[in-house]
Amino acid sequence: MKIRVGVLVSKGKKTGEGHTKPYRAAVKVDGQQYAAIVKHLPLDTVLAECVCAMVMRGWGLPVPEPVLIREHGEWLFASLEVGYPNLKQRLGLHDGLPPDTQVLLTKYAAMIVCGWADAPRALAVDELIANADRNLGNFLWDGVDHAYIDHERTLGLAPHEHNIMVVLAELAGKLDAMESGAVASALALDRSIPSEIESPEDVDFSGYVHYIEKRLGELPAKVLERFPQPDDLFAVKP
Repeated sequence: MKIRVGVLVSKGKKTGEGHTKPYRAAVKVDGQQYAAIVKHLPLDTVLAECVCAMVMRGWGLPVPEPVLIREHGEWLFASLEVGYPNLKQRLGLHDGLPPDTQVLLTKYAAMIVCGWADAPRALAVDELIANADRNLGNFLWDGVDHAYIDHERTLGLAPHEHNIMVVLAELAGKLDAMESGAVASALALDRSIPSEIESPEDVDFSGYVHYIEKRLGELPAKVLERFPQPDDLFAVKP
């Protein structure tokens, strides 16, 4: 699994999503031009984005291909565009809606996400990479196909207080199915995938690869800890 390197051809408009103000651009990779979403990020975050995208793709999750862009001596992160909107855009979910409408649309969005066959695996992998970046704006969905994007705040770069996929499972009323599926996925992940990432000669991903490999062995227990257990459900609350 080799991370490809490209060059920036031209810049387009900002997408309006995300903290880092990504923008659409044309990039050239291996002599072919692509539409991409490009981000200017600190190097550790660029590397985290690349590693997360590659391992998720290696484990069969739909994630756009990551590309490293060399621009004026700086590494930029690019994600090849898949051509469909994020889930919030697709559903028209935004802060200006009445609160009741926001609640209904959020629950509907949760039911959509939890209906995807690979959602339990995504939950397990989010736990593995300590994904603090998951929200309804970084699922892409065109009504049929979907993809997972944006993995800046992962791999120890930000506190991972909640697994948002578990929160969505609770909203959708699918905690039991997601729990069993996620634990099974955690046990089944191919442990060789992280070490198969090939990076350019002057880029070192080894720290993040070791981070993931270390967490793989304890992943099933970490996934279980995110779900309410019988003792929690029947505990007497003050």
